[in-house]
This record gives sequence, structure tokens and C-alpha cells, in this order.
Amino acid sequence: MLTSFSVTAGLEVIGKVLFDDGLTSKMRPKKYWTVPKESIAASVDEIEQLLNFFVIEAQRIVYAENIYATIAVSRCTRIWYAHR
Repeated sequence: MLTSFSVTAGLEVIGKVLFDDGLTSKMRPKKYWTVPKESIAASVDEIEQLLNFFVIEAQRIVYAENIYATIAVSRCTRIWYAHR
């Protein structure tokens, strides 16, 4: 089974043998793509906000700030333990 990496490597070897220059290395871009620092910072901020949301909601359930959610979690855990 050939993968795209096998085909790429094969074309490079064939090009070097026949033309003294690789075929796939000729198609390489002049400059590689990079991810802007702003995009990474924005993504990290969003992940931090999501994690904090779950941490806060878990604390609200544990400390019964949202009584309906605490009761629901209590029932779910009882059902889950009963089926183990």
C-alpha cells in the first residue's frame, strides 16, 4: 500500500537519479507557512476561558449553588453506580 509519503519520497529519489535534482523539492514553496502569534494567543485565551467555565460549573454543582444541577448529578451518579 502506497502512502502519499511513499510517493513523495519515490519521486524525489527518481528525480535525483535521473535529473540530479529532486522532483518534489522543486515544488516546495519559497517560504514555509507559519501560524501567527496572535492566532495562538487567541486560541490559548479561548481554551483558558472554556476550562475556567467547567471548573466554575463543577464548583457550583459541588457546593449546591445550582440545586437542580446538583440533584441531577446526584441521580446520574446513583444510576451509574447501580449499573456497574
